[in-house]
Parts: sequence; C-alpha cells; structure tokens
Amino acid sequence: MDKSQNYIIDSLEQHLFFARIMKEHALFLKVGFLPPNTDLAQKK
Repeated sequence: MDKSQNYIIDSLEQHLFFARIMKEHALFLKVGFLPPNTDLAQKK
C-alpha cells in the first residue's frame, strides 16, 4: 500500500473509533436524563 491508502485507512479507523465513543456518550446521556414523568408526556 502506498502512503495515501495508509492515510485513508488510518483516517477511517480514527473516525470510527471516535464515532463509537460519541455513541457511547450519547447512550449514557440518554439514560442519565430520563424525564421523571414520562407517563404525563403520553397523555393528551
């Protein structure tokens, strides 16, 4: 492989790594900020 192919592979791997970290953080935020009265949100 030449340098440009290595750069592309390394760039994609780094992007996927940080995307996975952000996905985990989003999950933790979603779980941590549950509204206290979700049943009220369902009522009309």
